[in-house]
Amino acid sequence: MCYKNGTVHGMILGLDNYLPKYKQGSEAVIVNISSIAGVAVVGSVPIYCGTKAAVIAMTKSWGIPYHYQRSNVKVICICPGITATPLIFDMPGRNLGTSYENWLTENIGLSDIQTVIQE
Repeated sequence: MCYKNGTVHGMILGLDNYLPKYKQGSEAVIVNISSIAGVAVVGSVPIYCGTKAAVIAMTKSWGIPYHYQRSNVKVICICPGITATPLIFDMPGRNLGTSYENWLTENIGLSDIQTVIQE
């Protein structure tokens, strides 16, 4: 059985197809957006954590000097915290319980990096 994940597949398509066609100049920077969930385990969303961890791992792999020396493309990753999105607001409806709802209420909000990303 083979699963395709939109997050991982989309990132690969972007590197393989978009960058060669639209890179201007001799250098470029790719900024991947992952999540703090790719670094810190969030038990209620294991697949989400796995895909975000994949974004971080691939970014680290493409960000090493070997790849930069070959392409002059810097690859970095930003990992914002919990953000008010439909995915987050739908979670209580998945019957995760009042402890999740309490945690969500206490932790949702914008960090400095999330404010910059949304602007």
